Amino acid sequence: MSFPLSEQAAERLIVLDNATSTNAVLVEAAGREHLSEFTVIATLDQRAGRGRMQRVWNTPPDTALAASVLFHVPAEHVDVLPWLPMIAGTALRAAIRELGGVAGVKWPNDVQIGERKVSGILSEIVSGGTQPLQVVVGIGVNLRQTEADFAAAGIDLSRVTSLALAGIDASADEVLAHLLHQLRSHWHRLLTGDASVFDEVRAACTTIGRNVRVLLPGDAELIGVATGIDAGGRILVRADGQTQALSVGDITHLRTLGS
Repeated sequence: MSFPLSEQAAERLIVLDNATSTNAVLVEAAGREHLSEFTVIATLDQRAGRGRMQRVWNTPPDTALAASVLFHVPAEHVDVLPWLPMIAGTALRAAIRELGGVAGVKWPNDVQIGERKVSGILSEIVSGGTQPLQVVVGIGVNLRQTEADFAAAGIDLSRVTSLALAGIDASADEVLAHLLHQLRSHWHRLLTGDASVFDEVRAACTTIGRNVRVLLPGDAELIGVATGIDAGGRILVRADGQTQALSVGDITHLRTLGS
């Protein structure tokens, strides 16, 4: 596999023929040796991908991009950690726009085209207590899956899509290069005190203003209206006259309240 465009956008790019999980590979490598920020592991054949809440994310070979990016988070910016998945999603949204598509970010870590998921994001802290803190952000992007591919995997076609199904004709290298350029830009802005990054995240978030059902830890459920994202990256949900700030939860967008 050749990724000449992405090699220019990454500090170091390692493209694997296959991987169990690009996040697992990069977390292990970063814990073993010093790696430059924006070291990237990428593959088109991820065989044991992981999502939030221990979900598995697997795709047929050569149909999806799995990429993990290493961030160095200075001590004075550790408060942005809850924002990282949304910042990455916002960067991917901007990359998709550059490639001719329109996408939005569902809190906290999904990128959607319409109401259909095209990407999932997972961030993990590298253990070891090093400074600056090392964080790996993994991003999976559906590139070329067909409806038949999703149906064969038993996936609800109303909930997922690929860039190809959305009419975006772009190679894995083009997608990754645009994504890395946008990630670098958003991260540089944040580290230099540009608070408009958070405004951009909120503007990109399609959950805000929606009626939502939130599945909470312990199988508790909350139904209400998502009204915003607070300074800590938590989604604000108003239900029964009260607003709750949630840092975790599996959100479903509802067409009408209680449906």
